[in-house]
Amino acid sequence: MPPRLSVEKLVIDDSFINYCLEKNEQDILHWSQYQKKFPEQQFIIEEAKQLVFLMTGALQDMGADLPREHTITRKRINFLKISAYAAASVAIIFITYFWTSKNGKGSTASVNIASVENSRVFTTKPGAKQTITLPDGTTVYLNSGSTLKLSEGFGKSNRKVFLVGEGGFDVIHNDQLPFTVSVDKYDVNVIGTFFNVRAYPGDKTTETSLIRGKVDIIIKDGFTTPLHMSLKPKQKFILDTEDEARISQVTAEAEKKSTRPRAAIEPLSYNRDSLNIETAWMHNALAIEDETFEMLKEKLERWYNVKITFKDEKVKKYGFTGTFQHESVEQVLKAFQDSYFFNYTIDGQDITISK
Repeated sequence: MPPRLSVEKLVIDDSFINYCLEKNEQDILHWSQYQKKFPEQQFIIEEAKQLVFLMTGALQDMGADLPREHTITRKRINFLKISAYAAASVAIIFITYFWTSKNGKGSTASVNIASVENSRVFTTKPGAKQTITLPDGTTVYLNSGSTLKLSEGFGKSNRKVFLVGEGGFDVIHNDQLPFTVSVDKYDVNVIGTFFNVRAYPGDKTTETSLIRGKVDIIIKDGFTTPLHMSLKPKQKFILDTEDEARISQVTAEAEKKSTRPRAAIEPLSYNRDSLNIETAWMHNALAIEDETFEMLKEKLERWYNVKITFKDEKVKKYGFTGTFQHESVEQVLKAFQDSYFFNYTIDGQDITISK
């Protein structure tokens, strides 16, 4: 298991700072290799890297108001002289500023890295994301238009949470208190691992994608005996919430009592740049791989906090592939026009797409 990183520790790590500022070849090589070895930690590294740049710029700006003998330059910045407490405080301020300033472009709108012992419900609006550290130390990355609710006694008598929408979970290991994510049709049980759950109301499928560790899927759906399915790393569980076909593993007796949506275990998906499609949003990347306009509608609406209306049925079938990070919704639509001809109008948060 890789060492557990945190943004606060990285921004005061001399080796990491050298990597960000490209000041030491050995440090650059170390952190480049580290990200290839542990790709699931890349989003934490990217957050810390952006924060280092922000802090560097801020310290340089502060230097402009100081006497010449105290002027701060890039070469004279020594983050190791900043106390860990002060650096962590600065980190919290700059992280919040950095993410809130990017709201409206599909980026994380707020980051909560404080204790949440006095809070039980967390909600993100469309177009925003949130990072939460739970009382047990587990980190949750909450995607746009999602809600996370903690059960009573979380961290003491249980570690159960209820999710509507999408969330990435980096769970702290605890043999005595397994971690459970409960969504509409099933529960995800883990001890300590890193995985993503997507369960938006109205979506045709819900998915659980495993990056590290092991998870057990328990589908209840009215059955006397729940159906168990286990995931290995780089696998995902897909539940078709519209298909009423039976699951082959279900016993004949259970089939007489109820029906279940179709379920399957498949490999994780990767795009042409080897980016994991299921967890790309945690890297602040909108990853699209051979998806139709109709399939993309709700994804774009949640990502950019817009409402899309199609005026032509044929346009819905247009298929697209691409990865976007800092582009506006209009820039994404213009990129789509390179593949197919269509028209669009934008009126505030309303987008109308026609032939």
